[in-house]
Amino acid sequence: MSKDTGGPAFPCSYNMFEGEPAKDFWGLSLRDYFASKAMQALITSGCMDDHVGFSKWCYEIADKMLAEREK
Repeated sequence: MSKDTGGPAFPCSYNMFEGEPAKDFWGLSLRDYFASKAMQALITSGCMDDHVGFSKWCYEIADKMLAEREK
């Protein structure tokens, strides 16, 4: 199942390796970036005692953030 990734988190329109406009964007997707920020916040808040399903929960938060952006 394919998820909407929200596109690149930090898009780059220039390919620094070839010195020409980039054909694709490289790097982290916006979904991954949102999930990593959710994970960071949950870990530092100390509210995550049970780590089972932790990553899944972070991606669920990221998916909700992407959906909210579309409104």
